[in-house]
Formats: sequence, C-alpha cells, structure tokens
Amino acid sequence: MVFMRLSELGGRRKPRLAAGPAPLHPGGEDRFAAEIARRHGFPFIALSSRHALVTPEALGPSQTSALRAAEIRLDGDVVTVLAPPLDHLPVLLAALAAQAPTHRRFAVTTPRRLEARLRASLAERTERATTSHIAARLPAFSARTVPTPLQKALIVALAALFALGAMLPLSVASMAVSIASVAAFLGLALVRLSACLARIGRRRTRPDLLPDEALPSYTVLVALYHEAQMLPQLSAALDRLDYPLDRLDIAFLVEEDDPATRAAAEAAVEGRAHMRVMVVPDGRPRTKPRALAYGLAFSRASLVAVYDAEDHPHPDQLRVAASALAAGPDELACVQARLEIVGARNWLQRQFLIEYAYLFSGTLPWLAAAGLPLPLGGTSNHFKRRALSAVGGWDPYNVTEDADLGARLARFGYRTGVIDSVTLETAPATVGVWLRQRRRWVKGWLVTALVHASRPTGLLDDLGGRAALVMLLHFAANILSPLLYPVWLIALALYFLGVVDPPAGDTFAGSLVVVAAATGLVIGFGSTFLIAVLSLDLRRRRDLKLELVFLPIYWFLSSWAAWRAVGEILVNPHSWAKTPHEPTPAEPDRPRRWSWPAWLRLPWRQRRQPCE
Repeated sequence: MVFMRLSELGGRRKPRLAAGPAPLHPGGEDRFAAEIARRHGFPFIALSSRHALVTPEALGPSQTSALRAAEIRLDGDVVTVLAPPLDHLPVLLAALAAQAPTHRRFAVTTPRRLEARLRASLAERTERATTSHIAARLPAFSARTVPTPLQKALIVALAALFALGAMLPLSVASMAVSIASVAAFLGLALVRLSACLARIGRRRTRPDLLPDEALPSYTVLVALYHEAQMLPQLSAALDRLDYPLDRLDIAFLVEEDDPATRAAAEAAVEGRAHMRVMVVPDGRPRTKPRALAYGLAFSRASLVAVYDAEDHPHPDQLRVAASALAAGPDELACVQARLEIVGARNWLQRQFLIEYAYLFSGTLPWLAAAGLPLPLGGTSNHFKRRALSAVGGWDPYNVTEDADLGARLARFGYRTGVIDSVTLETAPATVGVWLRQRRRWVKGWLVTALVHASRPTGLLDDLGGRAALVMLLHFAANILSPLLYPVWLIALALYFLGVVDPPAGDTFAGSLVVVAAATGLVIGFGSTFLIAVLSLDLRRRRDLKLELVFLPIYWFLSSWAAWRAVGEILVNPHSWAKTPHEPTPAEPDRPRRWSWPAWLRLPWRQRRQPCE
C-alpha cells in the first residue's frame, strides 16, 4: 500500500501564505490536472466511488486530508494514484517522470477527489463512532437516553402543576408553583441586573493580532441541509476571511440525502483548495451536532470554528479569535463572537434583534468576565481543538448543542470568553418559522438541564456553588420563565379580580406569596427592559427602544413555543426542527425612524393619498 505526503513527491516546499480568495484554475480542477498529466505522460483518473481503493485498517479520518497518493484496483491491476497540490503539479510530475521506476504504474487525480474517496471509504465506521462517542465515553453527559421514563413522568406532573396549581386552591401545589415562579423570575432578574451593572462604563478590548507566521491551522465547519440557495452568499462571505489559505480549511457538511445542496457546495468550492465538501452518511439522529461531530473527526487543525448558512463573519474574525485564544490562559478553550441581526423588516425580527442585543452585548460578556459558565450561541464559536476533544465534542443527541457544550466545557475546568468581532445573520421572518426554532431551543435547554442537573452533587463538585447556581438560574430563565409567564399573568389577574382565591387562602402567607410572585414578575420585566436599553445604546440602535413596549407580546410567543417543547420532548426529544434561512445583508442595518407596526396602525393614522 502506498500513502504519500507532499515531501515524498519531489521534496518539501515552503508553504505559500495567502489571504483572500484562491485563484480558480481555468477550465476547472479536473481539466487543469488532466492537461498537466497528459503533457508529462501520465493518465488522469477522475477518482470516484467506482474505483476500488486499497485502504489499510489503520487509516484514521484525520489523516485523509494529508495524503497525496493511494493505490486503487483498476482492470485487475494495482495503480498508484497521485494527487499533489495543483499549484505544484507540473514541477512534481516532471521530477517523477525523470525518477520513476518503469515497473510501477502511476496516474494522476485531484487532491479533492482523492480526499473525498478516502473519506467515503471511512464514512460508515466514522459515522458510527462519532454518533455514539459521547454516550460510550461520557455516558453521564449524553442526552441519548434523556428524558428517562421517570423524567418524563416528572415533566408531565410538573407541567400539570404549573398549568393548574396557580389557579386552584390546592395549598401544597399552589405554594410550590408560587415558590418556583419567584425563584425563576428573581433569578432571571439577578443575572440581568448583574450584567447591567457590570457593563456600565466598560470598554471592549481587542487582543494584539498575531502575525501570519504565528497563526495556527484553522478548520471552519458549516453544517448545511436543504440550503442550496445559500451557497453563493455563504462561500463569498467565507472567502472574505482574512487568514492564510495554506492554514485554512473550510468544510461544508452536507447530508447524503440532499443532492441539491451537495451540488451547490461542489460548485462553490471548485478551484478553491482551502474549501471542501464532506458528505455526512445517512443516520440518526439527523441533527446539526451529529454533522459537526462527523466533520470534526476529519479535521487536523489546532483551532475549530462553527458557522451557519446565513452568517456573514467579519473578515478579521479568525485572526481575532486565534489571537485571543493564544493570549489567554491555558484553560481558555473557546471564544464566542457577537451575533448581530440585520435585515429586520417586521416587528418579530426586530424583537429577535433586541433579544440578541441584550444576550450578546449584556449577559454573555458579564458571564465571561466573571468566569462563569457561558451558554454558546450556536454559531461563531471558536475552539481549541484539544479542549474540544477532551470534553467529547458535540453531542449528536442534544438539539441545543451549544448550551450543552458550554456547560460541559465549564464542568471540565475550561473557560469560555467573548471577542469583539461581529457576525451578521438574519432572524426568522414568520411566526411559524420562529416558533419551530424556539421550540427546538427550549427542548434542548430542557434536555441539557436534565443531563447536567440529574446528579446535583457532581454539578456542585465540578463547578462550585456560585457557578452551579448561575447555570441553574440561566436554565430557569430559558425554561421556567416562559412556561410560568402566561400562567402567572392569568393567575394574578384572577386573584386581583376575586375570581379565585390566592394560594393558602386568605392568609398572610398566601398574600405574601402572591406579592412576592408579582414582585418577581415586575422585577423580571424591569431588568429585561434595562439590559435591553443599555445594549441597544452599545449597538447604537436607540431607534429601537420604543419597540420594547411589544416585549410582553413577544414573550407570549416564547411561552407558546415552550409549552409545545414540553409536549415534544415526551415523544420526540431528538428531532431537529430545521430553520430555513434567507440571504443576509453584508452590512449592519442603519438606524431607522420608528413607526407603529402595520397591524397596529389605525385607519386615521394612515397617510392620506392625494386626490386625482
């Protein structure tokens, strides 16, 4: 069996540093390589699944990108297929033609075709290994068996308690719901008020950028499914990344049953040696973290980044992330870039923009500065590969893989930071799409909470009391708050109208619980408004402050999604509700003049049309 690297095909050459788009080879990679091979007397083979590859059992996924030659069986003979970098192909073939022994048969293919064929030969076993990796190696952190039958029964009981307990005079049940409500809303307020106090007057800093020769290798993983229309924009956005191309590996992860996206991705990477397409074998669960885990197995880079189909990262983001990780302490394993919503055309998208503003400009920077567990944002995460491998990577069975990975990094003693670099993306444009996405998020947060809180003593031992409390408060903010929000609004209205009696009857304890719950609700409202105002000031989007009056309506939508997520986790906890994406503007939105939403405009407020 022959496996060669570049140094074995004519000597080692100094890597070329480049930034920006790689030049396209005229006529495509296949035609370019075939013409060069013909000139030097070698046959060209468009290597594909039709060719039987002689692959040793010891070959691992991470080795496939470094190999430059392999043996195939062709018409009963063994042929050595060479795949040197296309820029080096003429020199290397000339040297080989002068030195090659006459008894060995050689042929030429492209590096992309050889790597794809090697990956295909390892696909099935790699998919099985990566899908079951967390469950086999770290079963206590796997969502594969979550929720358990006991947890399902507990979820049903608690859901019934929350739905009915606040409005029925069932002393124990009503008091339990009241206490849970107070804890959820006050916990939410505590986190956000702390973030507000910490962000006042704080200036964002950027690390000193590393020179080209000091930059490490970087893999960018982009999981795609039914997103062929996004590939032109996506490939153009990633082409603008300012990073040496010989150290950059951009992998588009497409599912086996999605030929349209695969064809669009193949067209996008043609002639760009730093981009490749990985076909993820069919399997279950069909989730984004499963695709990311599969792609990670084939990566050899020191740093790993994750982007989504609609992302427009700032061109210097990889440099900033690499420099921040290099300048930080050894335990700094990940940095999160800021996400900013652009192209917000309706009130729902503007509410989403506001939500992202106070999350990425308020809450997450405070958590990072305080050294507390950081729930990642799902995209624009930048990891040290060794730390990512140490904690097991992504869990294919958790549909909110970012929150789970952030918690797992913290439990293994790693820290997560934030960087002053922005990624532009779009928000769901319709209520239906938004509800599917939010339902998946809440379901994943609930699964993550069940995984990490199922052994409270282990959580305390790993994180300590303060960090464990903040993590639980964050889960409460994302799970209990939307579940209890409509229940308590309705319950409080019924209490004050005298329709139902408060918990524990007309007693001091009952009145105290109602007042405490109402206070928690008000403080939760107030803290959210305050952090939203401060974050919009930081983003220079003061024009959106009047949109905050619609937050209570937006939270009702969150509550609807949360209650549906509770039902879905009982019957289909690992299903991935796909969010379709739209093209993202390449520039941030400009401040706009505020106006009433169209659905709230009264007839006499409409602009009069001139008479004809």
